[in-house]
This record gives sequence, C-alpha cells and structure tokens, in this order.
Amino acid sequence: MKNPNQTDNFASKVKVVGKTVTLCICAVVLLVFALFNQWTWQIIATITKIVAPLVYGLMLAFIINYPYEFCYNRLYKKIGTKKPKMLVVRKVLSIVTTYVFLGVIIAFLVAILIPNVVDSINSFVDQLPVYLAHFSTAFTHVATWVNDTFSVDLSDTKAIEDFASKLILGENASLISTSHLLNIALNSIWDFLYGLYNAVIAIIVSVYVIGTKDKLLRQTRKLTLAYVPKRFHKLIRDVKNESYNICGKFIIGKIIDSAIIGVLCFIGLTLIGIDYAVLISVVVGITNIIPFFGPFIGAIPCAILLLLVDPWDCLWFVIFIFGLQQLDGNLIGPKILGDRIGISGIWVLVGVTIGGGLFGFGGMVFGVPVCAVIYTLLGKAVNNKLNKKNNPIQIKG
Repeated sequence: MKNPNQTDNFASKVKVVGKTVTLCICAVVLLVFALFNQWTWQIIATITKIVAPLVYGLMLAFIINYPYEFCYNRLYKKIGTKKPKMLVVRKVLSIVTTYVFLGVIIAFLVAILIPNVVDSINSFVDQLPVYLAHFSTAFTHVATWVNDTFSVDLSDTKAIEDFASKLILGENASLISTSHLLNIALNSIWDFLYGLYNAVIAIIVSVYVIGTKDKLLRQTRKLTLAYVPKRFHKLIRDVKNESYNICGKFIIGKIIDSAIIGVLCFIGLTLIGIDYAVLISVVVGITNIIPFFGPFIGAIPCAILLLLVDPWDCLWFVIFIFGLQQLDGNLIGPKILGDRIGISGIWVLVGVTIGGGLFGFGGMVFGVPVCAVIYTLLGKAVNNKLNKKNNPIQIKG
C-alpha cells in the first residue's frame, strides 16, 4: 500500500512539471508570434536606432581604454604618487593625451589618404566612358566566342543594360525624375548628418565612460551585490574578464593587422603597376577589420572596378590579394592576434550577421569577439557540469 505522503509528493511533482511545460509552450508560442509580427521588428529597429550612438560610444571607450591605461599607468605614473589630489590631474592629462594622439593620427591619415582617394575617384569617373568602351569591346569578343562555341547568344547588350538598370535602380528605372534624384540627395545628406550626430554622441559617451569608469565599476558592483543572487556573481566576473581579454585585445590587434595589410597592399599594387592603388588599399585595409569575411567584402568591388579598367589588372589583383590574405592568415594575423577567437565558422557567420544587422560596420567588427566570449563561457559551464558528473568528455572552447 502506497504511503499517502509519497502520493502527495508525486502529485505535487506532476503539478509542477505540468505548470513548467505549460509556461514553456506559452513562451514558445509568444516568441513565434513576436518573430513573425512586423511590429516586433519595427520596435527592435527603433530601439536599435536610439541606442546605437550609446553602443558606439561603449565600443569606442573599449578601444580607447588601452592607450588611456598606457598614459595613466606609465606616461604620467609619477603624478599623484605623493599627493592623491593630483590623481584627478593625472586622469585628465591621460584622457586629453589619448584623444589628442588618436585625433592627430586620424587627421594625418585623412590628410594623406582623402586627397588621393578623391583624385582616384575623380580620375575613374573621368575615364569611365573609356573603360566602358573597352569593356564593351572585350565583352563583344567573348560573346562571339561563346556563341560560336556553345551556340549561346550573349550579344543582346540592350537586354543586359535593361537588366542591370532594374537590378540597380529597381523596376521603375525608367521613371527616374528630378524630384526622385532630389529625394536621393536629401536622404544622403540626412544620413550623413545623422551619422555625424552618432559620431559626436559616441565620442562624448566614450569620454564620460573612460573618465568615470572606476565609479561606474563600483556602482555596477554595488548593484550586483544588492540585487543579483550570489550564485551569479562568478558568472558576471567571468563575463567581465573574458570580455576584456578577448574583445578588447582582439579589436586592437585587428586594427593593427588591417593597417599593416593596407600598407602591404599599397606597396604590392604600386610595384605591380595597378591603377588606383591608394583607393583599393584603403578599401582592403578597412574591410579587413571585419573578421574572416572582410577580405572578400573588400576584394570583390575592387576586382569589379579593375575589371572595367583592365581585365589583366583584375587577374593580377586577384592573385596578389589571394597571396596577401594567405600571408595575413598564416603569419601576420597569428603573430599579432594569437589564438583569441577559437570558434568555428558558423559562429563567425552568426556574429557578423547579427552584429552587422543591428549596428552596422561596428557590429560586424564586435559581433565575432562577443560570440567568442559567449562560446567560451558556455564551454566552461558545460565542462564544469561534466566534471561534477565525473564524465571524462571535455568540450574545447
């Protein structure tokens, strides 16, 4: 005969399980409904647009923190050692020096690169009719060869032009008017002004975060101790440490690596004799900051540009950029970055896609190290769980 207490315990367990299953089902239904509701995505887009400058500011502060720490702990380390009141002066000097130094570097690069890039763009626009004529002649020869060899007619250039126009301008390509062009110009101006606004807010936020980071860390710790259960304290500490070790050092290393790749690209293209070396090197260097997919994102438009200029230049560029990326992936990158990511390609794709979709270029750069932090913490949690169960299986990462 069953013990009444056992029966009651069994009934209570069944009741708890039933409530849990019901809550999970309701949560899944609500999640699916939210994902397929256009209002959800509009709300997410609005929130993302509002918090974007704050996120950019935090990203910038994350990067700026390293030169700031160098200035504070080494360059001005003697200030405030005897008089604690002078620590404020030490902090202000470190912040000003860091931002002035970075501003000088950016101004120097802009002064050198922008005029050359603008000249390259103007030159390309001026020579575009000539390039298109050469490309049309080459395409005619190729179309003739394909038609003679495979009996496929590619000589209908009018249809190709119509297709390209629809692909670039949409179905209403023939309805382009002055008002439409004016709207495009106004939208471009608005996007530029909004981007400038985000940049200014991001700089202000980064200065505030760097200047008050000690206070912010103390406040965060107080909030954690006051409201977060004790069992989560170690997790928060691990998130902070892994973020500092992976994200910050990876971003700094990636910027240095991309600068080296841009310089090597310029030297190589100049030696080969390829036109628009400065413009192409800038594109390759900037896009190389995007982990793993950056080289492809930068190389494809440059190859298309060179295809219009000279198909042979395009071929040499593709061969050169392939060799340069092999050099970067096997020698330069590992020397600078080390093994700071250690995640599979699918996680890289997830980080680039989600980060880029939410926060643009900055999100694509930070998305991969953020995924690496999550992956590392999950791997440690799983391994700890297996160790407690005396399971010999270990998951790396």
